[in-house]
Amino acid sequence: MKSTDSEQEGVGMELEQYRNRLEQMVEEKSKDLIAIQENLEATNRRQALFIKVLQILQLEPDIPTAMNMALAEIGRYTGVDRLATWENHLDGVTYGCTNEWCNDGIEPAIDYLRSMTIEAGKPWFDMLEKNHIICTFRYLFARPLYYPDARGTGRKSYSRFSSVAVRSAFRFPVI
Repeated sequence: MKSTDSEQEGVGMELEQYRNRLEQMVEEKSKDLIAIQENLEATNRRQALFIKVLQILQLEPDIPTAMNMALAEIGRYTGVDRLATWENHLDGVTYGCTNEWCNDGIEPAIDYLRSMTIEAGKPWFDMLEKNHIICTFRYLFARPLYYPDARGTGRKSYSRFSSVAVRSAFRFPVI
């Protein structure tokens, strides 16, 4: 039996549809594989950072030096302006910045932040105690400033967040 031109044309169109669908499926799978590869590479970079920070903390005998080196690694990895560690003072009334790393062009603020009242940071402490992560963007940082209480009580709160521009900050509980 001999096929007609219209039958051959129909088969050709059907083959073209299958070919187009196959190309579509290959493209979708390729995109999926690229996304998986990118995710794997990002995971590997995070793991390498984690290992490097652990090595610094284990091998450097001077704790402040180790902390500053670890902060520098994390800061460069994340591309932030500044990273700092904080601790409550034994007086139970104040806390302060204990270590600080600053990216290029960022003025260190550790000298301004060595002793602050816990009351001034109470909203952040409350959030951290509830294991919240705090991420802020585009604020000023480092010099004393009084500002009206955001809760509308009419009181002024003392803050040390003024003067040196910082693009973002990320805070999370360590303990």
